[in-house]
Amino acid sequence: MPSPTPVTQRTLAERCGVHPSTICLALRNSPAIPEATRLRVHKIAHELGYRPNVAARSLALLRGDKSSGGQLPLAWVNQHPDEHFWKRDPAGRRLLEACRTRAWALGYYLDEHWLHQPKMTLARLVNILIARGITGVLLPVHHCPEAVTASVWRELSVVVVNGRWPEAGFDEVHPDHFHNLDAVLTRLASAHAGDRRTGLALLRSFDAMSGGLMQARFLREQQGLPETRRIPVCLYDEDEIVARDQLQRWREQYRPELVLGRQMRSLLQPDSVTYWELQAASAPAEGPGLDERSDLVGQLAVDRLIAKIQSFERGPSERSQTLTIRGVWREAVARATVVAA
Repeated sequence: MPSPTPVTQRTLAERCGVHPSTICLALRNSPAIPEATRLRVHKIAHELGYRPNVAARSLALLRGDKSSGGQLPLAWVNQHPDEHFWKRDPAGRRLLEACRTRAWALGYYLDEHWLHQPKMTLARLVNILIARGITGVLLPVHHCPEAVTASVWRELSVVVVNGRWPEAGFDEVHPDHFHNLDAVLTRLASAHAGDRRTGLALLRSFDAMSGGLMQARFLREQQGLPETRRIPVCLYDEDEIVARDQLQRWREQYRPELVLGRQMRSLLQPDSVTYWELQAASAPAEGPGLDERSDLVGQLAVDRLIAKIQSFERGPSERSQTLTIRGVWREAVARATVVAA
């Protein structure tokens, strides 16, 4: 049970039987302290309800490092093959900026790392983070996360952002893909567009990363239709040339009158087809459709990560939590986009 009085680093030192400086280094995950000692200190800190004094630590950092403005670091670990994906993709950029802004408002800053840089391995990256005194990691997901042992993160607080990695045992914050598509299908029905032959086209890697939730909701809708009106989901590949061919063959075979997709309008051949966007950006000028609220996903992911850091919740857990965010339909959706010849 947490102590009713504030627990200090000196309290932890007395409980652990070590010098206060050892506690300070262990809480910062300093490699100068043996791993077993660091883990024991974190465990006891969690049991006693220790909370770091963010203001005091920020002041210490400010005295020693002017470049960070006294903020504490959080790692943003980019697993995407493209180093700049989260800055180029509209929704990804919105997510990254939301995380950065929220972190700064709470006394932290994002320290960005790319997992695929030359000679970088996951084990080496984790050691770098620990050496820099970083205790919290945001893992943004675009594809399915790489098949790595989740225990490599055991000394760090981790939150998975934007996607699912349930087998890892980390907390997750991501859009509610099932209910988001449900909202779109409801909108179709209310707009009397449900009589059109409607098809769903998704990037294959997104379908896997999201656990097939959008596809599941669409297939449930299809079950209520006559077989002659059912259209299989089109799962297309990353390569643009291959994707265009896959989409064209799918459309020629099933002839959908309305296509639901995520940032794939440019892949459709330039003939008449109605397209509704499932990943619309925040500004109406960027296109009508469903706003997944990437900014809120980012804000809540940072909030959750800082809470885990301050309660010393490290590594994977059997009690991991998932927070899903429902999107909102942009007002401009009333003007269904038509890709015309």
